[in-house]
Amino acid sequence: MFTNIKSLAALGSALIRLTVLASLLTLLSACEEDLVPSDSALSQDATGMTLDDFSVSLNTDTQLGLTQTLTTHDAVVLYFTMWCPICDSHMTHIRNHLVDSYPNVSFIMVDYVSGSLQDSRASQLASGYSDFDVIADTDDALQDLLQGTMGSIVVIDKNQVVLLNEYFKNDASLVAILDAL
Repeated sequence: MFTNIKSLAALGSALIRLTVLASLLTLLSACEEDLVPSDSALSQDATGMTLDDFSVSLNTDTQLGLTQTLTTHDAVVLYFTMWCPICDSHMTHIRNHLVDSYPNVSFIMVDYVSGSLQDSRASQLASGYSDFDVIADTDDALQDLLQGTMGSIVVIDKNQVVLLNEYFKNDASLVAILDAL
């Protein structure tokens, strides 16, 4: 009798472990896009689209216009940040390896999660990025227009054409686009 009870207990324990494992796999599969981004451009991305002029609020409560910025720069690079460790590693790479190499390119971070100019500015300063302009995309206008999400990198050229719109895994695509300007 004890053998059957031990076998039943072991079977029950195994079933519980399998149920927990199946639940975890189900939860993780829902986050697959963020956990394992593909090498390809974002689905329904804006690559090739010519943008109309737009004006956005920086988290310093000043306005930034696309056409105005492109009169003094060859391109604008937008990086969509959540101020998370992955975004921090990407932004650190951009700061340390790209900004100085492309002085005629405006590198701007897009905060699409903070919800207000003040919260965006606080996150920026707390994360150590006071040297960057940061767009506070509080109404999700850029996120919707460019299908931007965590780690998205977007390049817009002087003609207001989106040349690149993909998840930033490394700088190979970005450097190729910037070198071709």
